[in-house]
Amino acid sequence: MQIYVNDKAVEVAEGQTLQTWLAAQGMADRKGLAVARNGAVVSRDQWASQTLQAQDKIMLIGVFYGG
Repeated sequence: MQIYVNDKAVEVAEGQTLQTWLAAQGMADRKGLAVARNGAVVSRDQWASQTLQAQDKIMLIGVFYGG
């Protein structure tokens, strides 16, 4: 099925959770990663319970420190 990640179409398996998809991308343990699904921020402790659906819009935002 197709979802959109930062406005780019991406194919994912049916029934995949946000956590498993992020893990497959090597991002599940990344510090400073914020995730929104369909315009709502998803806290890290909810990633495993968020089953992706066709046409979901996922926004990934990396936080950088320093100045």
